[in-house]
Amino acid sequence: MKKHQTLILLLTLSLFSCQKEIGGNDPIAQDIDQLVVDGNFDWNSAKNYTLEITPYASTVLLIKDQDGKVLQKAFVHKDQVYSTQIQLPAFQKVVIVEFLEHTYTIQLTHNKIQYTLN
Repeated sequence: MKKHQTLILLLTLSLFSCQKEIGGNDPIAQDIDQLVVDGNFDWNSAKNYTLEITPYASTVLLIKDQDGKVLQKAFVHKDQVYSTQIQLPAFQKVVIVEFLEHTYTIQLTHNKIQYTLN
């Protein structure tokens, strides 16, 4: 009986250990000059933005990334444009502005963004 169990175990292992590898036939580049990259590929991993924010009161303003990390903290003056430059990872598409009791989500659609707080 023990021989049969051992034989079945070995047979099972041999059947399932020889599986065809699933994968593409993409060649592996040996040198960076051999890489084939789409012409529209953006090699930058970060983007620079200019934010121009017009507040309706004089107080502290916070600019945060989408994960809540504070990027800028500034005292702004009523009706005077606060201009700043920030650099963010390319995958981030919004910044959060906290002003008084309000939270504003600003979409990063252009390199220069003008926003008036209401």
